[in-house]
Amino acid sequence: MQKRLKRGLAASVLLALASWGRAEDWSAPLAGGEGLQVPLGYLEVQLRRLPPEAQRKALEDPKRLQELISKLYLARLLAKEAEAEGLDRDPLVQAELESHRDQVLAHELLKKVRETPAPDMTEAAREYYRAHPEEFRTPPQAEVSHILIEARGKRSLEEARRLAEEVLAQARQGADFDQLVLKYSDAPKAKENRGRLGWITPNRLKPGFSRQVFALGKGEVGLVERPYGYHVVKVWDRKPARLLPFEAVKARIVARLEGDYRRDRVNRFLEARKNRTLKINQPLLDAYVERKRRELAQQSPGQADSD
Repeated sequence: MQKRLKRGLAASVLLALASWGRAEDWSAPLAGGEGLQVPLGYLEVQLRRLPPEAQRKALEDPKRLQELISKLYLARLLAKEAEAEGLDRDPLVQAELESHRDQVLAHELLKKVRETPAPDMTEAAREYYRAHPEEFRTPPQAEVSHILIEARGKRSLEEARRLAEEVLAQARQGADFDQLVLKYSDAPKAKENRGRLGWITPNRLKPGFSRQVFALGKGEVGLVERPYGYHVVKVWDRKPARLLPFEAVKARIVARLEGDYRRDRVNRFLEARKNRTLKINQPLLDAYVERKRRELAQQSPGQADSD
């Protein structure tokens, strides 16, 4: 079958390319053999089932593309044989085909409803911004360096405190903090980063540590006690909490409001149609349930899975 498919591909791809200059013709033959063709739309539908990244990988891999097309062709071939055997006339097969068709059409209709452009949300976004300023306030920041004086396995906690106080005194007297880091810090990466933590926000630190660090002002040095030792901390600079301007967050708010609008529109669309004219044939349902229960009771565990 692979050889037949490859021969069909050569001719079919030329036909597809010839029609490609126009609007996408999803019925254009992409591959074929033995009187059967795989329309281009079949490949598009198959790819749409994959996440975007998987689609990109498939498009860049000729072997993967050929495998996909081969599977589509095989499915068409098997479907043709099934029709020849009359399987398409089986009432349950027909019910499954109709059910699948309904699901596809319902999905496309809801997609159309969801993708209808939302109204201009600028004013609604502005109102949301005014009503929820806490969502758009940046936390305070501090540019921090530290010297770790560790007690675990190196010295007692009291010895660690005395050394930390000595280092703190040197820092307050104007000693070069980077040099103090290199000389005293027990932090594993002190020599690489000179003890610099960069710009940090309160939520990056444990609460007790954070409170003491953010109690320091720009240029101040302090001592922070921890269960494992002490940190001599220097705050190089500070940035206060501030409210981001509306224009900086407008796109984010608009996207959220548009998403809410679309979800609400789909929900209202569905609610208007749910059970609108639904009447259940209860006697038929009851008879079906009873028959199905008896049928399932007669099956041994796992039998249904193997059928």
